[in-house]
Amino acid sequence: MISVLYVDDEEVLLEIAKIFIERSGEISVDTATSAPLALQKLKQADFDVIVSDYQMPEMDGIEFLRHLRAEKNYTPFIIFTGRGREEIVIQAFNEGADFYIQKGGEPKSQFAELTHKIQMAVQHRRATEKIQVLNRLYSVLSATNKAIVHLRTKSEFFSEICRILVETGGFRMVWIGLSDPEHLTIRPVTSAGYIDGYLDTISISTEDIPRGRGPTGAAYREGKFYYSNDVSRDPNMEVWRESALIRGYLANAAFPFALGTKNAGVISLYASVTGFFDAQIIDLLEELAIDMSFALKTIDEENDRKRAEMEIARRNEELHAAYEHLTVTEEELRQNYDELAKSQKLLSESEKQYRNVVEDQTEFISRFLPDGTHVFVNDAYCRYFGLKRNEIVGSRFRPKIPSEDQDRVKRFFASLTPDHPVASIEHRSIMPDGSMWWQWWSDRAIFDSSGTIVEYQSVGMDITEKKATEAVLLESEQRMNSIYNTVGDVIFQLAVEDGEHYRFTSVNSAFSRTTGLAADQVIGRNVNDIIPEPSLSMVLEKYRNAIEEKVIVHWEETSNYPSGQVTGDVSIAPIFDEVGTCTHLIGSVHDITERKRMEEALHQANRKLNLLSSITRHDINNQLTMLLGYLAMLEKKRADPAFNEYFQKAKTTVERISANIGFTREYQSIGITAPVWQDCRTLIDTAAKKVSPGKINVINDLPAGTEIFSDPLIEKVFYNLIDNALHYGGEKMTKIRFFSYETDTGLNLVCEDDGSGIDKEDKKHLFERGAGKNTGLGLFLSHEILSITGITIWEMGVPGEGARFEIIVPKGVYRVTNAQ
Repeated sequence: MISVLYVDDEEVLLEIAKIFIERSGEISVDTATSAPLALQKLKQADFDVIVSDYQMPEMDGIEFLRHLRAEKNYTPFIIFTGRGREEIVIQAFNEGADFYIQKGGEPKSQFAELTHKIQMAVQHRRATEKIQVLNRLYSVLSATNKAIVHLRTKSEFFSEICRILVETGGFRMVWIGLSDPEHLTIRPVTSAGYIDGYLDTISISTEDIPRGRGPTGAAYREGKFYYSNDVSRDPNMEVWRESALIRGYLANAAFPFALGTKNAGVISLYASVTGFFDAQIIDLLEELAIDMSFALKTIDEENDRKRAEMEIARRNEELHAAYEHLTVTEEELRQNYDELAKSQKLLSESEKQYRNVVEDQTEFISRFLPDGTHVFVNDAYCRYFGLKRNEIVGSRFRPKIPSEDQDRVKRFFASLTPDHPVASIEHRSIMPDGSMWWQWWSDRAIFDSSGTIVEYQSVGMDITEKKATEAVLLESEQRMNSIYNTVGDVIFQLAVEDGEHYRFTSVNSAFSRTTGLAADQVIGRNVNDIIPEPSLSMVLEKYRNAIEEKVIVHWEETSNYPSGQVTGDVSIAPIFDEVGTCTHLIGSVHDITERKRMEEALHQANRKLNLLSSITRHDINNQLTMLLGYLAMLEKKRADPAFNEYFQKAKTTVERISANIGFTREYQSIGITAPVWQDCRTLIDTAAKKVSPGKINVINDLPAGTEIFSDPLIEKVFYNLIDNALHYGGEKMTKIRFFSYETDTGLNLVCEDDGSGIDKEDKKHLFERGAGKNTGLGLFLSHEILSITGITIWEMGVPGEGARFEIIVPKGVYRVTNAQ
């Protein structure tokens, strides 16, 4: 149900509007008879759309709108008024109105249009908010992947995920809980956002009881996501409803992660609007939960690997100590035969300890000679390669290494020296069943006194699963980059540096398409080098506002880039680290250049219609006065020989009235239809056929596909140019030629003939209304049609040598669609 606040000082109109608008059953209307009363209602409730009259006591509609925007209230706003002056319309849109509707006419049609505009405003607002939410969630996933790579403890990872979802994702509150099998509950471990003691008041059960039927308990129990898009109405939220609503939690969704492991838990997210969780948002948050599961597994494996390395290092030290002890014992045996029995006993015990340490290892341990002959392997080594100990010891067993890894392994063993005897390497081995597995090896070279290698001691472990996890994370990052570069809006990231410097660190494909700047021209450079003045000063101020107020800032910006002038709706969001320092800004730009052109064209059309209403009315009244005078004379002098002369003058006057009315009809069409891209070559051919030039040769040398962005009446311009040449070119004229050429500022379209040309005195007033030898409307009308989209026309010919009209088309208003 769409909620509307309608403000008007006419109570009867409020009642009628409420009846008409609420007929559909999709809209509810609340009313207020003044802007101050409306402001009171807005403090008590939120509305989807505000409809306001313009002229009201105390505060008019424009002041009301300005007050709302100053209070950062961006509710869609529709001006519905009987005042239709152009300056009011322009002011309304400049202050941020979404639509402007003039009262009057048949009520059913009028309120049907108002109802339609209300629905359009809501749809546009919801679409904009949806895009902003999705952009924030894409940023969340990107930041999550970075956290996976850089963070090494679960507590740090959980805290960072919650912080990112609140600060970047815009959620009201987020918390992560782990399963407590002993008490059959979900135990909160970390949170972020507006909490206000909420987690101290709740107890989430994993059983199918009232305390376990909300999204969090159900998600864990069922092993899939659950959500409540309206906490105030969902019966499963009854246990927590009151505490949630007073804290602004209007929607809740929960996603399980790492089920079946020691890290099993749930991430629970709260939004401050109802209906927040739709299919797209759910999909992105499910992907986040999957990434969390991978991250926890990776952290566990990394911790296990570090513990294993430390244990191996400790046991290697024990092995070296035992080996040194054996050496010392042998020296003592040579020096003191009496100690032989005791030394033999110590040697036996030391060897037993050495073998116990080695055989208990899950890592693969081996010793081999430089020629590859193995002198020792432990049970884990034999199990891994599927061979018995006697099949390896005493033989030159070498694991089968794929050809692409062999050179790297050879260089690794060659790098071991007396000064650098220990190193590690990762490579693949082909197993007996043909499968390819990854291993990590730490090798120590043993040297004799002359520096010659006499033996290698090697410890290894399987890392195939770790490599698979890394591949999955890489694929996820690539998928995010693909989404980033296929979004239609411009997206960019800035690093915030000392001294209020902002450096581009990333831009998507839409950035290059919109600005004409390649990514390598932008990334690494300061915004001062990319964004031109006067936009730069405003942009830097917006960046400061976003950082200081810790909010997303929106504005409209127009700048000149290599691609031309670009106008866009800009949003900038600050990203903060754990100590509250802003490290990055994430920005997006929705290109509204075409919309702005449409608005300017509409403004020009309105100005011309006002001009029409004054000029044409005045001329018709004058002509009618003359006609009445001549007719009165005719009536008094019916027998007078001058009768025919007066009659002819009356006829001429009627013809001029007809011409003026025809001009009114054509002029009224200017700007009614939005400007579009039109093929000039085709339009010239069409105009030439309509004029019927006879023996005069019309030459069309415009390149095929030459298009300009103009009013659809552009064909009349070319028709008038050909028609004027045929009427005033004189007897010596033989041809009319159209061609074009490009300049530094745009494109010039030329129409020239070889006739008698135009006198210097006539050129001064050539495009003024009434100038010329006939009605004086053709060139004036052509000038007005072209000016709709900023195009101008000038006469540059030489008297006696022919006329030459040049149509000046600025950059951005022309294109050649099939240039070779």
